[in-house]
Amino acid sequence: MAKETLHGVNTIPVAGQALLLTTTSGGTAIHLVRPVENDTRGRPAVHDFHLEPEFTERVPTASRYDTAALSEPRWSEVTLCGRTWSVMVGGEAGPVTKYCDPAFAPSCSRCMAIIDKLFPAPEVDARLPLVAQLVAQLLVEHGLAQIYHVPGDQVSALRKEIRRRVRDLSGHPIKTNYVGGVIHAECEPVYEIHAMTYQRAAVEALPSFLTGSDESALPSLPDWNVYWGNWAVS
Repeated sequence: MAKETLHGVNTIPVAGQALLLTTTSGGTAIHLVRPVENDTRGRPAVHDFHLEPEFTERVPTASRYDTAALSEPRWSEVTLCGRTWSVMVGGEAGPVTKYCDPAFAPSCSRCMAIIDKLFPAPEVDARLPLVAQLVAQLLVEHGLAQIYHVPGDQVSALRKEIRRRVRDLSGHPIKTNYVGGVIHAECEPVYEIHAMTYQRAAVEALPSFLTGSDESALPSLPDWNVYWGNWAVS
């Protein structure tokens, strides 16, 4: 019978570096940990007791990991986001402890934001300046805008460019959020000017909406929706 191949540490490659997938005590997010530099002594991927027979009997999958690899003191004491971590989460071989399921990618938003900076910035799409200008104009005039179907690798650059253009046009700051594939943008000082008008229109529209009466009688609101795909640049 062939001997089972033991698994090493559970890492993901990021910009030429292996980062350890870990969890914190009492937390549910999956964090990333860098290896220490040069000859600096770090900490192992798991605590000593995780490798003792008494423990692996309770968590049989822990015995599928290479004890030497998990014991090597080569990892930073803190996660990328600065937290003290507890233990490596299991990978393909199964759980290392009974308290956390296997994981294959980070879920900590701060850790992910940090690794984003390790990759080259994506090439800016030719339509981005045009879309940013359209959105900035909506925000300066109406205080609200929603941008649909923006490619994921363009979201960060577009949000940054919108903020810059609104600041140049009006001097006002704006808030942007990316939720459900849609960028929601608000320029609060401008929105407050029109807020009562928007609210009044919504109240006036409610009876017609509920009764299904003539939609042409409904008060009109600005169209603050922008669709990325409508602005192809040749």
